[in-house]
Amino acid sequence: MTWTASLGTISSTGLYTAPTVSADATATVTATSVADATKSANASAAITAPPPPSGSFSLSPTSASFGSVTVGTTSAASNVWVTNTGTTGVSVSSITVSGPFALSSTDCSPTPTWNGVLAPGTHCNAYVVFAPATSGSATGTLTVTAAGSSKTAALSGTGATTTPPVLSAIAASSITVSSAKITWTTDKASDSQVEYGLTTGYGLVTPLNTSLVTSHSQPLSGLAPNTRYHYRVKSRDAAGNLAVSRDFTFKTKPN
Repeated sequence: MTWTASLGTISSTGLYTAPTVSADATATVTATSVADATKSANASAAITAPPPPSGSFSLSPTSASFGSVTVGTTSAASNVWVTNTGTTGVSVSSITVSGPFALSSTDCSPTPTWNGVLAPGTHCNAYVVFAPATSGSATGTLTVTAAGSSKTAALSGTGATTTPPVLSAIAASSITVSSAKITWTTDKASDSQVEYGLTTGYGLVTPLNTSLVTSHSQPLSGLAPNTRYHYRVKSRDAAGNLAVSRDFTFKTKPN
């Protein structure tokens, strides 16, 4: 008995080995009698092609920090690369952005001169901006979907305000012959300091308390008895906006 195959190989004992094919195919195996070559039999074997390799892609960078941006304005755009890291073409199906961030532009979408398919090793760009509406830290996510999967890049920034703290309830209390306490409040967390002296030129200043608070208190000591002192309070918020009060006075008690 001899064996032949239209595709693949077959041993003298009839062991058939199918080939690797790029598309489904059918192989015909023929067994022929050695004694009488006119006598033969055929059998068919279906050969299924492996699935094509799936596309893959990457994002770079995988995080973007926009730093401090003034509330009500928009940052410069930060660029994220979408790179085809596979061996087949990849199309970007969607790009979404969450939080106070926005996709300002992208060249990942099809155009009249490009079908939108990234060749292996090539990239397109997603440009993201930060537009804070409120002050403080903010986070968001850039999500790119392509080749049947999604990848993300983390976004962060800080909304900053240019408005200085609002000072209120400024008062001198606990006044003695040689000391006093200055208190005030602010509408947002800020540091604390007091300038004071015998004139509106002040000349003396308390140590800066860098704790960011809304209720402030600064002690004054070493004062002369029965003496009128001028003072003003100062508070700076986390964004560096400084508020300085008008002049106030108090008088120490006599001996």
